[in-house]
Amino acid sequence: MQLVAQSALACSLVVLVGYLALSFLLRGPTTAVMSDLGSTIKCTDNAWALEASISIESTTGCPNAAEVNIEPREVRRDHGVDLYITSRVFPSGEYGGSIGNGAWALRSFILSGDAINANEWLVLSNSFVGSENSSLWLDSGRGLVDYPFDAYSTSWTGIIDDAVSGDRIPVVQTATPSSVAGYDISIARQDLDGLVEGDVSVNPFGRFGYDIRVSRDSAVKFQVLLLSVTTVVGAASAVLLTALVLSRRRPPSIVGLSWLATFLFALLEVRRSYPGDPPIGVRLDGLVTFPVVALLMSLIVVNAVLWLRREDWDLRNHKKIGVKT
Repeated sequence: MQLVAQSALACSLVVLVGYLALSFLLRGPTTAVMSDLGSTIKCTDNAWALEASISIESTTGCPNAAEVNIEPREVRRDHGVDLYITSRVFPSGEYGGSIGNGAWALRSFILSGDAINANEWLVLSNSFVGSENSSLWLDSGRGLVDYPFDAYSTSWTGIIDDAVSGDRIPVVQTATPSSVAGYDISIARQDLDGLVEGDVSVNPFGRFGYDIRVSRDSAVKFQVLLLSVTTVVGAASAVLLTALVLSRRRPPSIVGLSWLATFLFALLEVRRSYPGDPPIGVRLDGLVTFPVVALLMSLIVVNAVLWLRREDWDLRNHKKIGVKT
């Protein structure tokens, strides 16, 4: 018994040291943006626009183009798993210009994007250009089976047209690296036909496209690991308790039975504490939650039977009638 206790203490210390070491390697949510998605429209240096045969507005010296920007906002389970983004357009040259917190449109244009909602965004001439919220379909929900190692990919493509003439407006793509709680996100530009690469990459044909990848961040994975190990350690303690009772090294007691029942209900609360609120039935449930629940129910039955069969349950009456104990 002493050897078992020493082994358990040693394992606990090893696990503690491992957790402390991993905690220094943890990082929160990150959003990585492809380097050329950080180059915005430049009016002072128009060499990139001239290489793409984009006309220059004579008064301001700005190229007649538009900058499309996307910013990830959150990941939600709506139509399965969805990524919500905010898109913005910054017109340039004869189409408008940037101001304080947005832009001003001099000519009407239409942004058509491939999204679950808000597929078409009309901006009227002589008006402020705000932002548009859209959702992108990541997965129908099957990917959640691999929680917390589930990973998703999606894309957002579209075009910008002049609302009056119907001509395509040259597009420069950018992205804002805003972090989304619980997720690592990477955003890259699609290599669409007609793209002219340079200091500022531009598509003269008004087409844009983003490739987006989403996965859980390391802090979420560590928290799930910690909760799962806690569950397994509790189950091992319950097995050890029952083994000692079966071997008659410890008597069956109502205290031990109560502890097992309490741990069973606490296990359900631990499962609800998994970050991201994964649905019941993910692979982790089949490996940890369901087996531990079944094990605890079995151990409760065994301990209950052993406690009911105790011969000293009515020790006081035995003494009164002279029964030797």
